[in-house]
Amino acid sequence: SQDQLDAVADRLNTRPRKTLGYSTPADTLAKALLR
Repeated sequence: SQDQLDAVADRLNTRPRKTLGYSTPADTLAKALLR
């Protein structure tokens, strides 16, 4: 269902990533948009 997909997307976008210097994809996107 869409609710399940939204939950998975949220989990993935708020998980810190080593390749992003342990920042989350959501934080990285927000910083890029504020430039």
